[in-house]
Amino acid sequence: MPGPSDLQALTADALVDVQRALLSALRRMGGIIRGGGTDFDIFTATRKRQAIERELDQLAVVLADKIKTSGASAAQVAAARDSALLPLDQVVGVDARAIAIAQEQAGSKVRTLVDSIKRDINKAVAKAVTGETSGPEFADAVRAAFEGTGDTATEARIETITRVEVGRVFNQQAAAGDEFLARAGSTLIKVWRHATSGRFDPRARPCHKSIDGQERELDEPFNVGDKGNGCPTAKTPPGSSVGYEANAPLDPSLPIGQVANCRCSYTRIPRSRAKQPYIKKRAPAPATAAGTR
Repeated sequence: MPGPSDLQALTADALVDVQRALLSALRRMGGIIRGGGTDFDIFTATRKRQAIERELDQLAVVLADKIKTSGASAAQVAAARDSALLPLDQVVGVDARAIAIAQEQAGSKVRTLVDSIKRDINKAVAKAVTGETSGPEFADAVRAAFEGTGDTATEARIETITRVEVGRVFNQQAAAGDEFLARAGSTLIKVWRHATSGRFDPRARPCHKSIDGQERELDEPFNVGDKGNGCPTAKTPPGSSVGYEANAPLDPSLPIGQVANCRCSYTRIPRSRAKQPYIKKRAPAPATAAGTR
C-alpha cells in the first residue's frame, strides 16, 4: 500500500521532470537568440522571433502533458494510500479542474519568464546596433539575461513555477481523494505540515508555520494565512473566520501571497491519533464489504 510520503516523492519526481523540460526549451531559445552572428537586421530579428514562438508553443504542449501525467499519478496515490476502506486498484478520477488551472497558470508564468528574458535580449540588441556595446559585451548581456543574478536566476524562477503549479496538481488530487474517502466513511483525518516544522527558517511564512499540526476532517478546509485578523494556529477550530479557507496547500482559491514558494504539505492520520480537541474521537466505522482486502 502506498505510504504517507509517496505523494511528496511523486511531486519531487514531477518537479524535476518539468524543470528539465523548461530548462531545455530555454536553452534552445537561447541558442536561437544568440545564433546568426552579429547581423541584427529586421529579417533576422523576425526569423528569431518566429523560432522562439514555435519553441513556446511546443513547450506549452510538453508542459500540459507532463502536468496531466503527474495529476493522474497523484490521483492514484491519493485514492489508495492510508485507507483500509478501498481496494488497492480503486482510483479516484483525475481532477480535470485542478489540472486545467495548473496548465493555465504554468503556461502563463512560463511565457512571463520568457518575455522578461526577451526584453533583456532586446535591450542588449539595441545597444549593440547603436554601437553602445562591443561584441563581447553583447555576448555577456545575452548570457546575463538567461542566467539572471541572485534570486532572479532563471533556474530559480523555473523552480518557483514548477514547485507551485505541479505541487498544486498533486495537492488538488489529494483533496479529491479526501472527498471520496470522506463519502466512503473513512476514519482518517488530515493534518497540515509545515516544511520547517521544528526548525528555524527565515523564509518561512509565520502564518503557515503557526498552523503546523492543524487537523481537519477530510472534507473540511484548513484555516491558513492572515487576511487581516491574525494568524490561525493548530488549535484554530473548523469554521473559524481567522485566515483563508483552503482544502490543501497551494489551493487555487488562495491569494498568490499564500501560494508562491509554499513548501507546506499535509498528511492523513487515523482519528485515534488526533491531538486537537475539536476533532471528535468517534469510533471507527465498520469496514464495508467492498473495502475489505
